[in-house]
Amino acid sequence: MRNKVINKTPNSYITVGFGINHTGILSVGADVPITDNFSAFLDLGAGGWGIKFGLGASYYFKSISEGSAVSLGFYRASGSGDESINILNEAGEEIPVLAL
Repeated sequence: MRNKVINKTPNSYITVGFGINHTGILSVGADVPITDNFSAFLDLGAGGWGIKFGLGASYYFKSISEGSAVSLGFYRASGSGDESINILNEAGEEIPVLAL
């Protein structure tokens, strides 16, 4: 009788980031599998643009435990405080900046 190996999707992944990454200089996150090919993620980090928050979803082509994925996410940064940024064109005129 042979032993059968059963692939089980993990309950969740905890992520920690140091250095220059998509969520800032220091980040922590979670990736929670919904199905074997789909997961939702949440990130929180700190960097040059203040506190950064992100959430999204990933689709894994084979499965979460193997292979590549494509992800879609939304990230928002708190900004750099009360500092304003003036962008000038070649003529020295200020270019309007849309702040969301």
